[in-house]
Amino acid sequence: MRGGREQSNVGPAASRPAMSMKSERRFFAPAGAAGRRAACPTWACVFGLGFLCLRLCSAFAASPITALAFSPDGQSLASAGRRVITLREIAKPNRVTTLETDLPKITSLVFHPHGGLLGVAGGTPGVAGTALLLRLNDGSEIARWTNATDLASAMAFDGAGQQLAVAAESTVRLYRWETPRPVLRHEFAGHVGAVFGVAFSPDGTLLVSAGRDRSVKVWSTTEGRLLRSFSHHTEAIHAVAFRPVQAEATGPFACATAGDDRTVRIWQPALGRMVRIVRGHESGVLSLAYAADGRALFTAGNEGIIRRVDADSDTIQHAWRASDDWVYTLAVSSDGKHLATGDWAGSVALWTPEGVLRGHFAPTAATSPPP
Repeated sequence: MRGGREQSNVGPAASRPAMSMKSERRFFAPAGAAGRRAACPTWACVFGLGFLCLRLCSAFAASPITALAFSPDGQSLASAGRRVITLREIAKPNRVTTLETDLPKITSLVFHPHGGLLGVAGGTPGVAGTALLLRLNDGSEIARWTNATDLASAMAFDGAGQQLAVAAESTVRLYRWETPRPVLRHEFAGHVGAVFGVAFSPDGTLLVSAGRDRSVKVWSTTEGRLLRSFSHHTEAIHAVAFRPVQAEATGPFACATAGDDRTVRIWQPALGRMVRIVRGHESGVLSLAYAADGRALFTAGNEGIIRRVDADSDTIQHAWRASDDWVYTLAVSSDGKHLATGDWAGSVALWTPEGVLRGHFAPTAATSPPP
């Protein structure tokens, strides 16, 4: 998604150049005073009418699913389209709540670990970036940040819910939770392009960021400084995720990154070491998430294929087609029972970790024309 993965740069629409309203109007010449026919070729009139019809239809068509998040208890799923967030109960998928926002594009959704709050990042590409904290019981805002001239492109809570990271343009801002709202503690500036992904280590002492400049940066949340930077990826990086801590684990924390170079890379950021590269993707990877038990890593992207990767090796254990279009985002529930995917066509699907389809939710119309 997420600065940002602008919709004009991805998906099937990327191959259709945008046409201004000025160019549309050229197809229609007004009749003269004597009622003469406009000097307009028949084919141009037909093309112009068809193009306008296409714009009117697409203006209120379904919007891509650009972000997904399961609630901490795994009982509900939040999905983001254009200016709207949908909350769906897993046990009763027809029970849906919608929250409307003023964000033309939403790039990230994150639940507070203790529930009750939802973080939302997005904005208007090339114009303004906004991050929100919403109460889930009534949709009201408790905080809003608008200090960016491009999309707020990524957001993350730490495991304790005491820290919040918000990425906008090339800067990551770290907030600490203090009543009644988060307070800015550090600004991490070091990227030379938009930041597309941020993630906290399980103990909250490290923050990893990655993005358009192909770098992976490791920050100390306690000291507020850059610890190290990696430049192994050869294209933009879209996703970052830390591996959940396993009961039997004794080594340092591991995290995964993925992007347009068709690779997934596993790191030990505290040691400054890249552990392995997972190959086998035929196109860019836009999203990844670890299984709740940390034993598998799931990836998705331009191919519309979900891959399950062994977390302890570079073995792709299973792969299945989730969509005929780009899969922008995926999420795994905390109980490990569900995996959700969201695609360019605006559909959300629920799967088992083995790839069995459990539910498919058709796209809903956008609440307003695209920006």
